[in-house]
Amino acid sequence: MGDITQLPTLDGTLYIAGVYDCFDSECVGLAMDENMRDELTQDALKMTSNRYNIKGATFHSDFGSQYTSHKFKCLAKKLKITQSMSLAKLSCYVKNIGL
Repeated sequence: MGDITQLPTLDGTLYIAGVYDCFDSECVGLAMDENMRDELTQDALKMTSNRYNIKGATFHSDFGSQYTSHKFKCLAKKLKITQSMSLAKLSCYVKNIGL
């Protein structure tokens, strides 16, 4: 699963996109940037695919524009992963653990 968070710093806001393993909540991919550009989530997913065999995996996220972009969908297809998104207005983490 993936999500983006903001971290305020003295130099400005840092945006962090993480990819997490639902089994043990381990962070398996990460990308950081000074803006929340479209490629941020793609970079995190690419890092994950470089470290692990994710072919056939399901990637769960919210409906954020970075995850619904054409480029992200093409990357998911190229990596042979299935996208899953929350239907409710809940965090994908809450939805995943059944709360």
